[in-house]
Amino acid sequence: MEAERTIATALLTRAVHWNGCNQVRVDGELSDGRVLSDEQRQALETCLAYGVAVLTGGPGWGKPR
Repeated sequence: MEAERTIATALLTRAVHWNGCNQVRVDGELSDGRVLSDEQRQALETCLAYGVAVLTGGPGWGKPR
């Protein structure tokens, strides 16, 4: 439990506090022509707005992509 608290504290200190001005819009098309799904685009916008992200999920869910 202490490790989780340490990690959570570190993430919170690195995260940009939301103030409404950090909203980022992504058009959803990558430089190689691939197109992001709405869910992928929203996740990217959230990561860029807050400056920190935690990716979770079991094997085979596309985390390294």
